[in-house]
This record gives sequence, C-alpha cells and structure tokens, in this order.
Amino acid sequence: MVIEKGTATDRYKYAKLLAVSVRTMEFCRRFGVTDAVYNWGFPKDYRFDNLFVTSLGGYELARVTVAGGHEAGLQSPEHMGYCPQSQFDPIIQNLASYFPCVSLLFRHRLDSFLQNDDGIRAVVTNGDSNETEEIEAEYLIGCDGYDSTVREALGIRMRGEHFIDRSINIEFTLADFFSFHNKGQAGRYVCIGEEGTWATVMPLDGVKRWRLVAYGSDKKVSGIDPKELVSRFLGCEAPFVIDSVRNWTRRAVIAERFQDGRVFIAGDAAHAHPPNGGLGMNTGVADAVDLGWKLAGVHHGWAPAALLDSYDIERRPICHRAVEEAVADLKRLTKPAVSAHLAKSTPQGESDRAQLRKQLLEEHDGVRGWDRLGIHLGYIYHPSPITVDDGTPIGEDDLFSYQPTGRPGARAPHAWLSDGRSTLDLFGKNFTLLRLGEDAPQVQPFLDAAKDRNLPLDVHHLSDPTIGELYGQPLVLVRPDGHVAWRSDTLPPDAGVILDRVRGAGTRASARAF
Repeated sequence: MVIEKGTATDRYKYAKLLAVSVRTMEFCRRFGVTDAVYNWGFPKDYRFDNLFVTSLGGYELARVTVAGGHEAGLQSPEHMGYCPQSQFDPIIQNLASYFPCVSLLFRHRLDSFLQNDDGIRAVVTNGDSNETEEIEAEYLIGCDGYDSTVREALGIRMRGEHFIDRSINIEFTLADFFSFHNKGQAGRYVCIGEEGTWATVMPLDGVKRWRLVAYGSDKKVSGIDPKELVSRFLGCEAPFVIDSVRNWTRRAVIAERFQDGRVFIAGDAAHAHPPNGGLGMNTGVADAVDLGWKLAGVHHGWAPAALLDSYDIERRPICHRAVEEAVADLKRLTKPAVSAHLAKSTPQGESDRAQLRKQLLEEHDGVRGWDRLGIHLGYIYHPSPITVDDGTPIGEDDLFSYQPTGRPGARAPHAWLSDGRSTLDLFGKNFTLLRLGEDAPQVQPFLDAAKDRNLPLDVHHLSDPTIGELYGQPLVLVRPDGHVAWRSDTLPPDAGVILDRVRGAGTRASARAF
C-alpha cells in the first residue's frame, strides 16, 4: 500500500529528474518498461555534450563531448535514458497499478504510527473527506523526501551540509530554439559570467522546452526576475514563455541510520544530494531494489527478519558515496576562474577565454556527464553480512570508468547470451546459481539445501568460456538484486552454510559509521 498526500498527477507538473542512469535502466529492463522510458518523445540523435558559453548569443568557451547516451555499450544491455520526472513518474505509477496486490492511496496523509514486535499501526487521514483510519502493516518505508514525516518521528538525524545555496528552477518554452543561435545541441549549457558559473540549462524535450537552474547564494532568490535570467542565457531577443518557477535549497546530507525496527527510510528521506550528476533519484531507486527483495524474502518466509538489517549496512555507504560525488561535481562545475572580460571582444577577453577553455577541457574532458558507468555500476557491497568474501582485492573506486568484476558484493557483469538475452536477464526474481564453462561442477547440494529452506533458486549452465572469464569462477551465486553473493571454483563443504549467510541467517554484523 502506497500513501501519497498529493493527487495522482501532482508529481507530473515539474521535470525535476532528467537523466535515468544506466543502472536504473537495467532495473527498468527487469520491470519491462524500458521502451516507455526511451520512447516517450525525446529526439534519438540528440547530443548530450557539456557546452560552456557566456550566452547563446555570445561566446562558446568550450565543448566537452559526452560519450554514450543513445546506445548500449559493452558493459550493459542498456544505456542512459533521458526522461523528465513528468514523464517517468507516470510510467512507474502505471507499472505499480498493474499489480493487483498494490493499492495507491492518493490524497492521503500519514499522521502518526506506532511499531511493536508484531507490526506497524499507522494513522492516515483522507485529504478529501478529512476522515482518519488506522492501517496495520508488517513494515513501513518512508520515501517521503527531505522533510520526511517518518524520519522525524523516528528521531533520525540528517548529517552533512544542510545549506549549500538557494537556487531557482525556471522552465520555459521557446519554439525554434536552435534558430536563435549557432551553438548547436547540448545536454547541458553551462553559463559562465564574470562571477563564474551562474546557471546551467538542460533540455526537457530536446525541441522547445528547457530548464534553467540558477545558482544562488546565501541570500534569497525569490526576488530575481526569471525573464532576466532566461534573457541573459539567450543573449538575444526571443519570444520565450516562462512555464514555471521554483525556489529550492541545495544540500548534501545523509541520515545517521536507515532503519529503526520495522521502519525504514529510502530515497531523499535518507539522503539528499545536489542534483549535479543526476544521482538523487537513481540512488533512491537502488535503495528500493535492495530493500524490496529483502522484504520479499521475509514476507515469503525464506529469510529471517535479520536479513533486513543488511539494508542499512549495504546501502548507507553507497549513498554516502553518491552524496560526496554530487558535491564534487558541483564544485567542478562552479570552479571556473572569474573574469570581467569573458564576454568582451577585446584582446584581454580573447586571452581570458582561451585560458578558461584550456582549464575547462583539462578538468571536464573524459567526464561522461550523467552517464558515468563507475558511479552507477561500480559500487560494491563490502563488507556485507550477506555476501561471502573471497579475498579478491578491491581496486580504487573509479567513479567514471567501470571495470566488470564477479567478486562478491559487485553487480554481476553483463554478457550477451547466444539466444540474444543478457546475463542480467537471468536475475531479478530468485537467487541464481551460474555454472560457467563446460566442466563446471554439478550443484545438487545447493538445490537440496535451497529446497530444505524454501529458498527460490534457479540454476543456469552457460558454457561460453568468455562469460566464465568475466565472472572469475565457474560457480557464481547471484542475489535477486543482481549482485554477486558468492563464487568459487569448487562446491563448499556445506552448501547450506552459504545459503544461510546470503539469506540473512548467518553471522550478524553492525553498520559502519560515517
């Protein structure tokens, strides 16, 4: 049951999210909605470069080519999807509505809740009738944003930088946008003035609708004229229309814990990022996937409640990583040196632009904008109480490039199968045991142990030697979320011990502090 205080269409009003990461698209592949995300109407051949300008009518300072964006690469069967929240939310809402077991209660507000060893009792108010009702549940997950009612009731503090600056989002429409300048397409126009980076502008539909994000300060931005900001970006006379204006606060915080008994927090309720890098929603989706399979295991009886303790242990370090990278991306974007001559057609202006161009290309060349495989695919759940570490060294955490690995805790690598499917298509519903190579050991002990525990386990034999090389061992156990739980070249002495650990019935562990 989903409780949402707004209407069914309130979340469709503003673009907010723009880039759906490659990992989120892999989850969408599992859910069967990739076509809807890719094909809602954004131009297929649009260029996602980062373009630094004084204005569209002024000088181009640098263009940084962003690789990828429209095609699947070697590392994934999917690619980044460019889909504003006004388009993405209806897709996910329709998906949720498809399941008979899901109830979506719009215009309902969570007022309070109590938990005990047996479950949750929540008090909810109907916003239309103003009537209250009590709802009993096994668990409660607060996905209710930075001002989370759930987190506040639990007394969980958010740690970090609660105020970076105040910013303003301006969505505007300009038909024939590209006829008013010669700068061409860009996934992000970065506007630099004598004060440094003052705004970025991104396409909403790639044709006529755009969003300008003005970087603020410690002062209120509510008095700023949005038309002046759009005109400054354009640098020419153009008949644009302001569609919406929203003020907001940029922050970088993470909750001190993600769980309290039977209550969990996820998404912005657990971690609030600067939007730079497009990590907020995508990190939240990964929260939901991680917690989802664990709740399912407990609900269906093949996992003890202790499995749920691994949610905080695994996800909080990854969310901390995402918050740090969002802040780093913000600093990279706003770092350009200040010059009062950038927009001037003088020898000094020409010299300053050349110097800045060199700086921008050095700092941003090779950075793949939103589609950074390292940050999205390269995170490893380590240490984790529900994986079996094999001692494989973990290399440097590369946030931009991604090197596939089959080590426990990592996302199971993608490889194409002979029937046209991806290895990723084998994961998602149950645990999956891969037998890789012609001579992979038989796994009847695992099947017997899984049956004894009512643990859903699928077995696939893949003889392609390149897949065995990619995964590193002939036996690989993959969790429902697509992360490797265990691997080896031989059967363990007791397969049941392995299965107990990966289903949360092994040694308990504590969360790391940040």
